[in-house]
Amino acid sequence: MKKFLKFFIILVICLLIFAIMDCAIAFKLHLQRMDLYNSLFADNYGTENVEGFEKYNLKNFPFEYSWKLKRFQDYFYRVFHEEGYTMTGNPDSTNAPVLLLGCSFAWGSGLNDNEKFGYLISKYTDRLVYNMGWCAMGPEAMLFQVENEEVNNYIKQHSAPPEYAIYVYISSHMLRMYDNKYALHEFNTLRLGYNQRKGRLILNKGGFYTFLSRFAIGKCILDKYCQDKIFHTPYIESLFRKYMLQTREELQKRYPNIKFIILKFPQQHEYDEEEDYTLWNQLKKDGFIVYDLKKELDFDITATEYLLPDAHPNAKAWEIITPKFIKDVNL
Repeated sequence: MKKFLKFFIILVICLLIFAIMDCAIAFKLHLQRMDLYNSLFADNYGTENVEGFEKYNLKNFPFEYSWKLKRFQDYFYRVFHEEGYTMTGNPDSTNAPVLLLGCSFAWGSGLNDNEKFGYLISKYTDRLVYNMGWCAMGPEAMLFQVENEEVNNYIKQHSAPPEYAIYVYISSHMLRMYDNKYALHEFNTLRLGYNQRKGRLILNKGGFYTFLSRFAIGKCILDKYCQDKIFHTPYIESLFRKYMLQTREELQKRYPNIKFIILKFPQQHEYDEEEDYTLWNQLKKDGFIVYDLKKELDFDITATEYLLPDAHPNAKAWEIITPKFIKDVNL
């Protein structure tokens, strides 16, 4: 009995030490996140010019980075059932709808509804636009959405079949495929990812990586593993291509005539620096329409005058981009 009691006390002490260490690491990640958020505003605009600058502070202790990991699909279903998708335009228009996919760039983070890309597409084409962008996500969220029957039934109930799917790509999506799968770093608490099985991408519903990613220490271990084993160009490019091909396949099952456009939106710090990028040439050969703003525009759309303080495109950027994009792709 004494041996068991001794073992139990040691075990409790070890667990307490682990919990303290894990919270300390999570708190450090939280500090890094706040420093970066604040620097995005302060470096570009100065704190005196930013309304609500103090909102990025340390009021909430960051347990969610370790012990309160949320699942994207749970959050998705809750929001989807409560709100549906944002639809812009006239649902009775004779022009077929558009699906707008991607992250906060597609969604229009920081913009009023009438300044967003989806609104402007609807305005200039008289098409109904389903804005399916999800902040901090990438191709994994897109695939989850288009293969989801509830989503497709929702579209069927509200409009004619869509004619175009437009995916707004930024280079950060390459790394988000793994950040979101493993919930690696301080920005991510909504885990969503796919495993590769027999040439297909299958939704990851659990396992050791999921358990490990619930802890800040576990995230650091996974981050190190991914950097050493996974984040190399050929592998990550091939996986991204699989996401594109499988997403289009899922769309064409339901909407056989749909056209898939990838709008490449450049960032100030790009994942891929090469002008002639092999992946994009391959995707063009696969039949995707790839519209690269860096090549199509005769000015730098990443200049400060076209960006919000947090580096998202502002209303001026989309007002310039949208008419040219519509004309060039014959939307």
